[in-house]
Order: sequence, then structure tokens, then C-alpha cells
Amino acid sequence: MATATPCMDQQTAGPPTLFLAFAWGENPWKLGFTTGAAPRPRERQVAADECATVLEEMRRAKQRFGLPDHTRGVSGDEAGREGFGLQRF
Repeated sequence: MATATPCMDQQTAGPPTLFLAFAWGENPWKLGFTTGAAPRPRERQVAADECATVLEEMRRAKQRFGLPDHTRGVSGDEAGREGFGLQRF
């Protein structure tokens, strides 16, 4: 009996998306960027509370993955120290 293998065709999955994973800490913050399941993620660290640097790293990630500047970003995190830091940002 054969096992079905899922096929992820990112060409038909809709508009391109930049995925961002956050790991909050006192210092530094760890960031991981990808466009889906296949590409190797771009991993970076920034000083805590450096929101402008996070936005710059998002811009650089879009450039690295060949995405247009207007590409939407979707983020997730580990809930942070009090759970709402990313939502405030």
C-alpha cells in the first residue's frame, strides 16, 4: 500500500508572503524569515526593542527572497515575556 505524499505547489498558493518567526528575549531578539516550506530560512538577531532594525531586516529578507517591496509579512512568536509585544509593534 502506497502512502500519499502531499504536494506543495507554491506557484498556485496565492500572492507571495514573507513569514517571520520571532523569539523574544531580554536581549537579543531572534528572527527567522522564509517564504514557505522549501527555502532555507534567513536567520538574524537584533538588539531588543530595536523595531526599526526589525523593519530593515524584513526589507532585506524580501530582497534576499526576490520579493517585491509591497509583499505582505505574516509573523508568529513565542508569546513574548508578557504575550502582547509583537501585537503592539
